[in-house]
Amino acid sequence: RIGEGAILYRGANINPKVAELLMTIAQEENIPYQLSGEAKATPTDANVIQISRAGVATGLVSVPLRYLHTPVEVLSLQDLESVVKLLSTFVQRLNGKMSFIPGE
Repeated sequence: RIGEGAILYRGANINPKVAELLMTIAQEENIPYQLSGEAKATPTDANVIQISRAGVATGLVSVPLRYLHTPVEVLSLQDLESVVKLLSTFVQRLNGKMSFIPGE
């Protein structure tokens, strides 16, 4: 829903550790977010990235939109700011000791 924060995805081609870290950051930083479950591969580049080479830990975050790919696409600037803050904080927290291999 527009105006309720970034959309974080869980599902078949989303790494559970990446998704969990994104949710943890959102909660700790009071960044509004929504969850969306995808039972199969998403129609995004996330699927291609996830299966490239030996596999890439992939998360999926989106800005809630209406009328995607049209001249009248609509979004909330607050939602956009939520996504920017969430992703920038995520990148800042990454370090060489983190493992995104599920089960480790």
